[in-house]
Parts: sequence; C-alpha cells; structure tokens
Amino acid sequence: MSINSRIVYKVVKWAVAVLSYAFLVYILLTFDSYSELFAQWSKSLSGGRLGWLLLVFLLWPVNLSLEAFKWRLLTSGLQPMGFRRAFLSVLAGDVAAFFTPNRLGEVAGRCMFLSEENRLKGISLTVSSGVSQTLAICLFGVPSLVLSVVVYGEGGVTNSHVALFVCLFMAILLAYAFLPRIFAFISGLRWMPPAAGRFLEPLRAYTRAELVKVLLVSSCRYVVFSLQYYFMLRFFMVDLPLAYGAIFIAANYLIITFVPSMSFSELAVRAGVASVVFAPLTDNMIGVMATGASTWLVNYLLPMLLGSVVWLKYNPEKKKNLESYG
Repeated sequence: MSINSRIVYKVVKWAVAVLSYAFLVYILLTFDSYSELFAQWSKSLSGGRLGWLLLVFLLWPVNLSLEAFKWRLLTSGLQPMGFRRAFLSVLAGDVAAFFTPNRLGEVAGRCMFLSEENRLKGISLTVSSGVSQTLAICLFGVPSLVLSVVVYGEGGVTNSHVALFVCLFMAILLAYAFLPRIFAFISGLRWMPPAAGRFLEPLRAYTRAELVKVLLVSSCRYVVFSLQYYFMLRFFMVDLPLAYGAIFIAANYLIITFVPSMSFSELAVRAGVASVVFAPLTDNMIGVMATGASTWLVNYLLPMLLGSVVWLKYNPEKKKNLESYG
C-alpha cells in the first residue's frame, strides 16, 4: 500500500467512525419520547417481564452468527475465511452502514476483511447477501400481509399495497433465481468495462443450489430476529398469541424493508411503522412503539458500537493482522 493510499485509508477510517458516533449523538439529542420509553421500561421490569427481555439478548449473538455464517458461505468461493473473521467483518460493516441510506455503507466494512485484490469482487457478494435477506423477508411477509388485510381490511394497508408487494416479491424472486445468468449476460456485453466483469465474477460462478443454501440461512436469521421482536412485544406487555404475532411481525418487517431510510433514522421509522401495523391488535401503542425502538437498539446500535472497535483496530496494511482474524 502506497503512502497516499495509507493516508486516504486512515482518513476514511476515522471519518466513518466519527460520522457514526455523530449520528448516534444526533439520535440521542433529537429523540423526544424518553419519558414514555423509560416509563414503559420501568413498568415492564416491575411487572416481572425480565425473562422475555433475557430471551431477546440470548438470541442476539445467534442473529449475528447466522449473518456471519452467511457471509462466510458467500465468500467461500472467492476467499475462504474463518468464522471469527466473518463475524468481525459483519460488525465492521454495521459501522459504515449506520449513517448511509439503506445500509449501503455495509459494503466497505465487510470488504475491508478481504484481501486487496478481492475487495472489488466482494462488493457483489455483499449485495447478494442483502438481496437474499430481503427475499427471505418477502417469503414470510407477503403472505402475512395478504392475510392481515383479509382479516383487518380496515387498516392502513390496502389491496393496492398488497398488489405492489406481491409484484416486488415476484421480481426479487425471479432476479435471485437467475442471478448467475443475469450477471454472466451483463459481463459478456461488449461495452462492459473489464472492472465490471471482475466485480460480477464471483456471482457468475454460483449455482442455484448454493443460492438456495444462502436463502435458507437468511430465512433462519429472519425467524431469529422475528422471535426477538415477539419476545420484546411480550416484555412491553403487548400480549399477542404467537400465531398473530408471527403474521403481523412479518408484515411489519416487510413494510420496513421497502421504506427508504437512513439507518440512523430507523429508530423513529420502526416505531412509527409498528404503531400502524399493530393498531388492529392492541391498544398498548406505547408498548408497540417501545418494541420497535428497543429492537432496533439491540440489533443495530449494539453491533455498531462493537463494530466501531473492530473498524478502528483493524489495519489491512499488515498481513499478520489479517491472518490473526482467521
């Protein structure tokens, strides 16, 4: 790495860390519902609900581990890595994703743990990881949204919304199923620059069986963070039967997935969407909004804080540093 590259890398590394924490401070300063949130937490803790909260935190490392396993699976054909390095690269990706639209900055953190010649190729793998998770959310969310509209048609979601989500789901499903062929076609275009071919190369080699395996891991992760959401609802005294919880949590995640947002603003977005989705089921809107906000804190803020340590400590200039991560 040249002297100029080292300077640029250090500037970017510290700029990302500073921006992440600056937006965190912004969130804390602009959030205006502390009294309601603290009151709900106090009420839940005094009401003997601590067990539900413990279940949320017990599933937290499972959630991250499944994402790390998926990343390791995706990169196995490009650059095999140990589980520890895959886990840390996921945490590092959460740092850059924190202040970028729809978590686009996640690419930088994850690819940092790949060797220099593989980082461009790793971008497409990061994209495919996100697409597989979106598809998993659609697999559960679209049928749940249809069912929720059938049962509670008077809510804010209309038949036209359902039709839109079904169309998006079919488009994503078809794109995912033919991903290797699509990328092979794009790479073969005459006007396509060589850099684009290297970018798409890893996904061209994937088989449908491998893509199905990645989708299966994404689906398992979906089940885990949905259970976290359900347990958080129960902690905040929103006592829904598991079947109803599964349907409306799936619809909730589906809507959130397609709402354009910055990661740092998702605290308000998730609380707001939850209050609309769960309105037909409960009058405890404070508990519902607290669930949306608190689940975000557990699954997004905590990984960002841990990832910032990894982000600042890691140095790609040193080969031993890379090898020490497994």
